[in-house]
Amino acid sequence: TVPKIAMYFLLVKLTIGLISSFPDWKYLVMTIAILSMFYGNIVAYAQRSVKRLLAYSSIAHAGYFLTALTSVDKHLFSALLFYVFVYSLATLGAFTILSILEKRDGWTHHFLEFKGLAKESPVLASMLALFLFALIGIPPAALFLGKLGIFFGLVKSQMLVLGILFAIASFISAGYYLKVIVYMFLYTGESKFGKVEVSAGEAFAIFVSAILVIVFGLYPSLILEPLLRALS
Repeated sequence: TVPKIAMYFLLVKLTIGLISSFPDWKYLVMTIAILSMFYGNIVAYAQRSVKRLLAYSSIAHAGYFLTALTSVDKHLFSALLFYVFVYSLATLGAFTILSILEKRDGWTHHFLEFKGLAKESPVLASMLALFLFALIGIPPAALFLGKLGIFFGLVKSQMLVLGILFAIASFISAGYYLKVIVYMFLYTGESKFGKVEVSAGEAFAIFVSAILVIVFGLYPSLILEPLLRALS
């Protein structure tokens, strides 16, 4: 989470100066953003490994990030700051769960291995589902507000086409996230893997991330105002 937030601060500072001095640079950023959004989402659909799926989805999220850097509107930057912070929490929680599952003998993160996970490990499956719903942007998960803020920020900045592409890409991503959830809750697994062992540190990371994703979705000002003060 900390590296992502640090990267955000660096890119925002650089972009404000760069686009203010060289307005045409925003078209390059815009092109990279569009390619990243759709490439990441399309390739994610082709993956059979959930871990690789999340890795490619991060390319799409990088594209979402870049869309907000095509304008120097401060309201758009605040929405992006909120988005990056909550996205970092959701990915931290999701990858922590994947690292726990990886400790099971023979586990490869293949989609088929997630069948019936809700029955074998209901808490882990529920937490992973929460983080995946958050990445889609379904309320009350906080990422919904981040995506909504970026979309309206783009529209306000007279970038309606980019805003529509952003919304389309976000909608496309829902399919592969929901596929994981369906496999966990609606399919029956073979139960051929050993018992899941969760350390205290892993449990702490998962539950804190989950709580913050929900709390910041209900009360975004709790984190947004301190982050904006830090940015200014």
